[in-house]
Amino acid sequence: MPNLDISNKADNTITAKGYIEQISNQLLIDYQATQAERIKIYRWEENQDVSILGIIELLTDTIRGYAFQVINDNSLNTQ
Repeated sequence: MPNLDISNKADNTITAKGYIEQISNQLLIDYQATQAERIKIYRWEENQDVSILGIIELLTDTIRGYAFQVINDNSLNTQ
């Protein structure tokens, strides 16, 4: 995403929200597409001390949560 010009703040907010929504949607698609890989990781991790999959799940949920808040927060629509 190119640098945003501060003088055009309203348009920049719309552009930023659109970009964040696009990335969030792609994250969901990629997450769904990796189900088989996540199942393999889950099976491997059953005997491990650290859960890589748990960290991935947590980060995915956190990113999607933040993206949802930004997309739906009308206070970002400044004039």
